[in-house]
Amino acid sequence: MARPPRLHFTGAFYHVIVRGNQRQNVFRNEADYQKYQVQLAHYQSLHKFILHAYVLMPNHVHLLIEVGSIPLSKTMQGLQFTYTQYFNRKYKTVGHLFQGRYKAILCDKENYLIELVRYIHLNPVRAKLVKKPEEYRWSSYPVYLGSRKETMLVTDFVLEHFGRNKSAARIGFRKFVMERVTEKSREDLYEVKLQTVLGSDDFIETLPMKSQEEKVYYQITQQEIVEALCRRFKIKEDELSRFDRGRRAADVRHRIGYIAKELVGMTYGSVAQRFGREAISFSIGVRRMAERIKHEPELNREMESICQEIIKGKKKIY
Repeated sequence: MARPPRLHFTGAFYHVIVRGNQRQNVFRNEADYQKYQVQLAHYQSLHKFILHAYVLMPNHVHLLIEVGSIPLSKTMQGLQFTYTQYFNRKYKTVGHLFQGRYKAILCDKENYLIELVRYIHLNPVRAKLVKKPEEYRWSSYPVYLGSRKETMLVTDFVLEHFGRNKSAARIGFRKFVMERVTEKSREDLYEVKLQTVLGSDDFIETLPMKSQEEKVYYQITQQEIVEALCRRFKIKEDELSRFDRGRRAADVRHRIGYIAKELVGMTYGSVAQRFGREAISFSIGVRRMAERIKHEPELNREMESICQEIIKGKKKIY
């Protein structure tokens, strides 16, 4: 069965699970965990979503995110792409670090927020990485207990259920979490309806019939795009980085930038860097190419043909 597009509306509350490709570790040392935390904080500040809880496990990540006006896909594409770039550069690897499609369960916040926060924070205990959740550094649990501060995290929605006094609320919250410290995996927290929704029939009826459509991207590397364009226009890859190749090489570079943005969501800056160009001037060239594609039917058909060739057999990323 085909997976439906994710619903998006302001206030949508998601349990996001991101796993390493083929279950590989996505964090190898402390610096990796810290880098992901920094990137998560960056996108929280940029996209203004509410982060209720998180845990970074060696080979997967759990996030509880309540979105604003910007769709979850924009955040996750940026977060996964920038961290993958960091990881591949650091460890001299290539390819996809994460599974193609992250899992995002749209949840009934009123009925599942507190349970999900507890469940997420107990992940390291269930994995036998620690005996108590407060012993694990790479989660939001220490923030809830007041032993660490993180401006990207909002704890008030959860703690207010355990008392008006912050100190008493933290004590009550810790007791609540520890009541299930020996609990194994909670399958009921994954029993979704409509393939993506965790909630009652009444909750589903309250969901908007229409949502802002999320952009669909594909699991394609920049190298694959470059190779496809080089074949199509019979130009050598190294010619695209030279500064004396004239308009033809620039035209191919701008097509690569356009396709990388449209099919994968790559930034113009990342493509410009590959060819040793300045991001501003390169982005101007790509935008001019985009205008030409919009108004020149023959060029539009040509680019559509190239894109169809590139995405053939590739997995979609929402």
